Amino acid sequence: MKARWCVFLIFLLSLPLHAATVKRLDLDGLVATAQTIIVGKVSDSHTYWTDDGRLILTRYTIEVDETLKGFPSGTIEVTTIGGTIGELTLHVSGMPAFGVGERTVLFLESTGRYRTVVGLGQGKFSIDNDFVSNDVSELKFEDGRRGRPTRLRLEEFKDDIRRRMRR
Repeated sequence: MKARWCVFLIFLLSLPLHAATVKRLDLDGLVATAQTIIVGKVSDSHTYWTDDGRLILTRYTIEVDETLKGFPSGTIEVTTIGGTIGELTLHVSGMPAFGVGERTVLFLESTGRYRTVVGLGQGKFSIDNDFVSNDVSELKFEDGRRGRPTRLRLEEFKDDIRRRMRR
């Protein structure tokens, strides 16, 4: 049992040292992959261990202001890998994190029993002063190129999403 915990701790400690390697998704890819696209505000978060005690997960409650794709209304829950419990932190490079009160545009998919953000941080756009932005600099893409930050007006971004969905 002690050896299992040592291996687990070594695994956890090694996570922040490596960037996640993911498929690069442009806006067409995000729109096509997402089952749900919403504009909303984070109202709560809860960090917990998985049932088997192997991973730390964080579940965020999002108050839906607008649905661009799919059918959610009211509130939805989004789950990410990582978080802090006590003095132990699990950080996965490129995994989005949210702050309570944060406004965001999210591209979401269901993976088994969880609703998650598409393409790690690629599917999370923070809203500030009517602009959306995302920073995927922690991600390592399959093509070897670095991610570039995105920043544009919220209404233009939503219009662009709607245009791509009509195609």
